[in-house]
Amino acid sequence: EQRFGSAIGSSTAVLVSIGTGLGTGIAIGGQLLRGKFGVVGEFGQLPVGPLGTRLEELVTEPSIRGYARGVGLELGSMEELFAATAPPPLRELRARFDQALLVVLAAAMTAWEPELVVLGGRMSRYFAKDLPQYQEALDSILRVSPVLTTAAFGRYSGVVGAMVLSLQASYIELGIDPAYLNDLPAPGVLTMERLLAVDNSAAWQK
Repeated sequence: EQRFGSAIGSSTAVLVSIGTGLGTGIAIGGQLLRGKFGVVGEFGQLPVGPLGTRLEELVTEPSIRGYARGVGLELGSMEELFAATAPPPLRELRARFDQALLVVLAAAMTAWEPELVVLGGRMSRYFAKDLPQYQEALDSILRVSPVLTTAAFGRYSGVVGAMVLSLQASYIELGIDPAYLNDLPAPGVLTMERLLAVDNSAAWQK
């Protein structure tokens, strides 16, 4: 997203990916922030709910479905949870999700003050229309908020990011000064259209 997508031009940005898990990536000054033990940005592991319920258990699709079954709620597609016409029991479950997501966003803001937060993962498509409300709520909590947007590459963000890091590692092996890696590969050389063309090609399927 930083090289080719929604975070182009943002020196300090956070990507929050929500799907079967909750993951967060942070770039400061264009550089991916890495921790010694690999727990930087692992907000999903924070015990915020009753009896130590982790954040990840409040926002990911498998956990939401599991909770719904446990309390006897009928939940077909995830669209039902985020629909404006959702019945009261589902609205309560949605409020649980919203509060947990605000905790994630507030944690990212207080830790790094990003100018931009990109939301990705399969869950993001369900609440993308509500980003202005999340931004307003975050602003009311902290009196400041980053710009919230969705991932331009959707479910491909992770694999594209891995490709970029692998390519940059190859550049370093070739003797290129790491100081220049923020500009390699050049933004714009990969687009969603090109990625989909490769993904749908016969050669790729083989």
